[in-house]
Amino acid sequence: SISNAQLYEKISYLSIIDGLTNLYNFTYFKDRISEEISRAQRHNQPLSILMLDIDHFKSMNTIYGHQVGNRILVEIADIIKKDARKIDIAVRYGGDEIALVLTNTDKEKSLIVGKRICNLISSYRFPIGSAALPVTVSIGIVTSPDDGLSEKELIDKVEKVIQKAKSQGGNQARMYKEE
Repeated sequence: SISNAQLYEKISYLSIIDGLTNLYNFTYFKDRISEEISRAQRHNQPLSILMLDIDHFKSMNTIYGHQVGNRILVEIADIIKKDARKIDIAVRYGGDEIALVLTNTDKEKSLIVGKRICNLISSYRFPIGSAALPVTVSIGIVTSPDDGLSEKELIDKVEKVIQKAKSQGGNQARMYKEE
């Protein structure tokens, strides 16, 4: 009985964790984000979502190989986990995108977090054999309720912000602003 309970607990844990980065997975994000948005609205608190995309990741995979790309993802995930608060939800959203849900965090504070993560990653040198590879990220930031009240609206907007950051050279954190 104890062994079965432990096995069930392990399987439940593994079903919500990304096997590569040890961050929560997309399925967990989809389950939790609506709950967190509702909770924030109920308590009249802001909720911010940071979406991080690795700049030039496809070309890094092409040049250095997918094993190096995977190591970069793992190390970026570790940087984010070390920087995040215990109440933050760090998620491998997909591919080279990582989402960070910041509860009770307004636009200004979330921008500070986003800039800090950009700086931590850009100042880190990712070991590639005997060399060190510089890596940068583009981060989009949205905050509920200001930028939207639904998961879809917030995700659509944060993805637009990331694309704008990338088109302007990357290596930056940008907040959503109504154009």
